Amino acid sequence: MPCAPLPGPALEVTKTVSPNPLTPNSEGIYDVVYEVTVTNSGEGPGDYTLNDTFAFGDGVEVLDVEVTDAPASATTTDDFDGDTQPLLGTGELAAGASHVYTIAVRVNTGGVTVGSALDCTVDDGESGTGLLNTAVVGPDAAVPTAQACVEIPEVADLSLVKTVDQQTVTIGEAVTFTLTVTNGGPSTATGVTVADALPATLTYVSDDGAGAYDAASGIWTIGSIPVGESVSLSMVVTVGEGVSVNTAEVASADQPDPDSTPGNADPNEDDQDVQSVSGVRPELPETGSDAATMLRTGLGALVVGLLLAFAVALARARSSDRVRKLASGERRA
Repeated sequence: MPCAPLPGPALEVTKTVSPNPLTPNSEGIYDVVYEVTVTNSGEGPGDYTLNDTFAFGDGVEVLDVEVTDAPASATTTDDFDGDTQPLLGTGELAAGASHVYTIAVRVNTGGVTVGSALDCTVDDGESGTGLLNTAVVGPDAAVPTAQACVEIPEVADLSLVKTVDQQTVTIGEAVTFTLTVTNGGPSTATGVTVADALPATLTYVSDDGAGAYDAASGIWTIGSIPVGESVSLSMVVTVGEGVSVNTAEVASADQPDPDSTPGNADPNEDDQDVQSVSGVRPELPETGSDAATMLRTGLGALVVGLLLAFAVALARARSSDRVRKLASGERRA
């Protein structure tokens, strides 16, 4: 009577990725964690070989790879990098047992220039996309397989610079403020607006934004800014008395900014800038100056002239009075 076959293993592999969606750190770098689980769902023990390969989008730079957790009974490859060395580990699993590996990967997406490299769909001509990761398990490292992918969010690093052509002027004179917003990428910025409400001591005159700036609300509507490009707005205002502080900040954008938050009024962020201008009263000439001397000389001459004219008029009046008296006396004689 033939012997019954010994129960064998049935290897399976699953994979998860977190966080999803991704959020960059303060330097625009992403940290992603993959968890790979190998399970023996068969009725007998079995050995396995686990390979894990990154297939990231074009332009994604891998900065660091670390296996942060692995089974104590498994053998982990020291130089695993998901690229030139895809072998993650080997081990033996009893029936119903599992081994879990955790891989932490740090990437920089600043080199991504094509939007399709950010998603999790492998298009024609692409060798990878997003942060795609494929695990393969088996004695022959062929089957089964599991994939996990997280899309790389579009990020636009917006910065704003504000300048003024004069910082001290006479009350009522005009100055020109210039705003420049630059997109450092790596994605095109859309839905961009800037808040630049004028203080009461500045009076709006004009701008070169062709209607994009609303003086009533103080909002400059930009729209889209391609990667590496800048847009500018120049605004003419008249200056009132005292110091006028004028602040401008990126108010909104569709894409997150890796190092600033639109509309949060944080002066330490690069999407906000401030300039001030002083309006002063006109100064009278100082004593001892040529202008003051001329003024005093002119006033003195005017007074002397008036006094002389008055004296002449008085003398003439008295002379006429004497003549009349003499004429009257002669007639009486």
